Amino acid sequence: MDRLREIHRIWNWLPAFRAVAETEHLPTAAEMLLISPPALSRSLGLLETALGRKLFRRAGRSLELNADGQRFLDQVRDSMRRIHEGLMQLQDQELRGHLRVSSAGLLTRTCVVPAMQALKDQHPGLTPELHVLPQAEIAAALLQGKIDLAFLSTPITNDRLEILLLGHAKNGIYCGAGHELAGPRSPTAGPLSLDDLDGYEFLAPVPDLDGNTYEGWPRERPRSIAMRINNMQVGAEVCAQGHYLAVLPDLIAEENSLHRLPLDVIPPIPLYGMRREPLSTMSSADLCLAEVQKILRGRNGIQTD
Repeated sequence: MDRLREIHRIWNWLPAFRAVAETEHLPTAAEMLLISPPALSRSLGLLETALGRKLFRRAGRSLELNADGQRFLDQVRDSMRRIHEGLMQLQDQELRGHLRVSSAGLLTRTCVVPAMQALKDQHPGLTPELHVLPQAEIAAALLQGKIDLAFLSTPITNDRLEILLLGHAKNGIYCGAGHELAGPRSPTAGPLSLDDLDGYEFLAPVPDLDGNTYEGWPRERPRSIAMRINNMQVGAEVCAQGHYLAVLPDLIAEENSLHRLPLDVIPPIPLYGMRREPLSTMSSADLCLAEVQKILRGRNGIQTD
């Protein structure tokens, strides 16, 4: 009973704490909760008094969590998530509400959208949402509950999130049917090598601030870049016109009937799923992840364990 009384003492102030912790701005949090900023400020003060410690530090007009506040926020998020999942199960065994997934890469069209549609077919009350978030925003969006699941090809390190290696997408160097290298090679020319690609123009992604493109082309090997396109599907469609070479995942290239050059020099792309720590019961995010893994196991061009 002591534990129950302790929790009851602070229970009503927890939504106020989380709203301010995640927005770091009292008026914005107050608007979210439909209360006045002074009332919200009083709730924070009562919570800090009840806990016997400060949770925020003031930085100008903003409120930033201190170390104690960050630890408490992690626990409040997990607790609220478990309560919400429990409410959903009590109301109906059918999955309902929103499933928010972030994916902007290779898996989006080939696996993520089909997996979301499969869940929608099984649970008509579920509303899947597909978000395209910059990688730098994904961890915070997961922790804040703005998204439930993310798929990406570059891992993010965060102790409060779980990242799963789903497999690897095989990569190759491709051209369209009208390209010179798509035709038969002279028997006297010998096997194709990277040296034979000198002088041909490539499509490539836009590099990041460190100069990386994450497509797998050897950085020490110069090549002629004619055009840069960050969307792999669009890049495959442009490559199919026959003017340029491109490094593409087999999964994307096969959908566009591209010709794969006989060169196995490009490493495969790792594929990751990222989520909050799973609960004891299966959530819509867990089911979506399992559905994506099932689709991956049945696709050519993907290596799974």
